[in-house]
Formats: sequence, C-alpha cells, structure tokens
Amino acid sequence: MLVSKKGWNNLTKIILFGDSITAGWNEEGITDALTSKVAAIFPEDHIINAGIPGDTTSDGLKRLEAHVLRYQPDIVTLFFGANDVAIDRLISLNKYLANMVDIIEKIGPEKVILFSAPYTKQAIRKFDRPLSRCRKFSDGLAELAEEKGLPFVNVLDEMINSERADEWLQEDGLHFSDYGYQRLGELFTQKIMEKKRELNND
Repeated sequence: MLVSKKGWNNLTKIILFGDSITAGWNEEGITDALTSKVAAIFPEDHIINAGIPGDTTSDGLKRLEAHVLRYQPDIVTLFFGANDVAIDRLISLNKYLANMVDIIEKIGPEKVILFSAPYTKQAIRKFDRPLSRCRKFSDGLAELAEEKGLPFVNVLDEMINSERADEWLQEDGLHFSDYGYQRLGELFTQKIMEKKRELNND
C-alpha cells in the first residue's frame, strides 16, 4: 500500500485498487510506476495505491474494507483481471463479474472507474492466459459497464490497437514495462480527470 504523503482534508481521495500491475510490480518488487503518473497530474489530491501482487477479484473483495472503504474515497479505479484470467486460478467469467458487481456496489457505482483485463504476450502466456480468455473477460466487463452506465477503459484493446502491444510488457509477458506504465498512466489520468469533472458538476 502506497499512500501519498499529505495531510487528510477535504481534497479528493483517489484509490488505485487492483493487482500487481496497479502495484507497479517489476523485477525489483513494488514500485510507484503507476502512482507517480497519477500523482504528477493530480498533485493536490490524496493518491492511495491499493494494488497487491497476485490478487484476483476474490482477493480484492476480502480486503475491500481494510484497503478501500475505510478511507472513504471519492474515486476508485478497479483494475483486476490479469490473475482472474489465469487458467490455474479457476475463476469463471461469471464469478469475475459477480465479484466486480459486489465490489462496485460496496464502494458506490458513482465512484468507480473500470479497467479491463490486459493483453498478455501470447508467445509466452498463451497457455496460462490465452488471448481468447482475456477477450472474454474484457468483453464481459465492457457489457457490465454499459449496463450500469460506468466509465470503462478497455485496456486489452488499447494495447492491441497500439501496434506495440508487446512493448507494453516486461520480459515475462505479463507485467508492464516503463513504456507500458507511461501509456497506462495516460489512460488512468484521462479517466480520473473525467470523473473529477463529473463529481465537481454534481
């Protein structure tokens, strides 16, 4: 858990909730790779990184109170899926979506921004995280977002359509590279900005 070093007051509290990609994982461990990108654009806000390596949506549900709800956030980014899609984790699409609905409802739909499961380098990951399964989870979350009228970023499509999909990733074909975090940071900050404007207009 990385928390911005500012005193608590009435400024916007933003929580980045997810797995190792949110946590900024690389060969050196957890970093501020994503947190720093968000904090640079929103320097006066409270940024809390609640990414935990290895987490699925089921794990996220278990720690939701301790890592998210207790802070009474204004905005929460939900970026799970990289581990949910792993075949050996035995999480079905229906379970993934049910977990996401539970998380969304507990946080409050008006506070959340949804991010799909990412692309994984298929030359390395096609047996444990095949593209067809990543697509199924991404499409499922897109439908959920549309049904509930929630802001949504299709990370899978953003990566594939960039024509540099593999460059987003480290050598393990799963975790994000410096370039990947640069692009991911842009996606996060754009959607957070839109959400802040929405909240300010309410």
